[in-house]
Amino acid sequence: MTRDVLFRAAAALALAGATAVLMAQPESRARPAMPPIGPRHLDARVVLARGMKAAPAAAQRAALDALRATMPDLRADIDEVTGATAMLWNMGGYLTAPDARDAAVVAEDFMRSQTDLLGLAPADVADCERTDRVISAVSGVTHLYYRQRVNGIPVYNAPLQFNVASDGRILSVNNQFLPNVTAAVASLVPRLGAAAAVGRAAEPLGLGDVPARVLRTEAGARRPTRLEAPGLSSEGITAGLVILPVRRGMARLAWNFQVWLPDQPHAFDYTVDAESGQVWTRFDWVSADTYRIYPLPTESPGHRSPAPPADGRSLVAGPAHPAASPYGWHDTNGAPGAESLTTEGNNVHAYADTNDDDVPDAGGSPSCGATIECDFPLDLASAPATYTSAAVANLFYWNNVEHVRRRGAHGLVLDVRGHLETSIPLG
Repeated sequence: MTRDVLFRAAAALALAGATAVLMAQPESRARPAMPPIGPRHLDARVVLARGMKAAPAAAQRAALDALRATMPDLRADIDEVTGATAMLWNMGGYLTAPDARDAAVVAEDFMRSQTDLLGLAPADVADCERTDRVISAVSGVTHLYYRQRVNGIPVYNAPLQFNVASDGRILSVNNQFLPNVTAAVASLVPRLGAAAAVGRAAEPLGLGDVPARVLRTEAGARRPTRLEAPGLSSEGITAGLVILPVRRGMARLAWNFQVWLPDQPHAFDYTVDAESGQVWTRFDWVSADTYRIYPLPTESPGHRSPAPPADGRSLVAGPAHPAASPYGWHDTNGAPGAESLTTEGNNVHAYADTNDDDVPDAGGSPSCGATIECDFPLDLASAPATYTSAAVANLFYWNNVEHVRRRGAHGLVLDVRGHLETSIPLG
């Protein structure tokens, strides 16, 4: 290494052992200011799910208790909206024994044999498909991503992720599948066509009646439909059917599509009910991600007001560089849309590694949720272990920023070993 850069702010919140991996992207001009367009996100499901806490099913609770009897350090987070086991990990080690089989075989065997443990029914995993496989060059961990489907129609934004060590042991499981999804959806036949659904998308934007014209429709369960609506989108629109999870026992058939506003830098992802025409969700891909962090040029928490132990962080929206990361920091395959909802993105993988074994802690890459709001609590008067997620989010933000400032540094591993400053080697 030719030089070291003292980079205090990157580690201002970081726990000993937090790690980030950088990957290269080009550098360009600063992002232009975006004009306001009302709420960045709309999600009608929030109101319907409010106050409805779903408890684990009896078989799920029994399976968790049985495993906990042999694995005292088992941890399981239950999704309050769906009742499924959202996260599963063993604080004392691994969930399974070493296995010489391929990581995907190990994960899929666990998925099908442990549906009770995950709070799912066998039918919930029978039609799923693997969407991605990523092997960490640093730790050797294989990250596998699966998508839930019903009769070939994908469930919207409902991944199931397995993290499998190089020796075949499962480290952790992150589950957003909807339990009993087949029974939860009333119909798989759309009453509303794709053109009408796209027309409904203009209403929340105050654009009035915007006609959409169908260019072609393809065969397949999703009924992919290519359209144009010049008054709504500067780009062509491709709509397809999805199953939208609303809450436990409720899902809706919907059209999913994206629009690029002609005169503003916004790209919206929509789901519109294929029966009623209700706009269920609208997420802004351009400024969809937010981070509560210590932003540039803050050197440390002590350089902000209010001073520690008060929380002096700021909420930053859509900070990705438009040229280096045109689809944001969480898109992992170069196509529009966020595939990762955690602090593992296309430029940086930030995670907690408290025992310094170069393997992410279970749950060490915190989930920022469907709207990618990386806003985690921080109490600097408490022990660092109480604000791990805030520390990792801060590290994720800073190393994404430094990635562009330093024109890349492909494959560089940054290990944070101190609370206030760290040395970042740049080759």
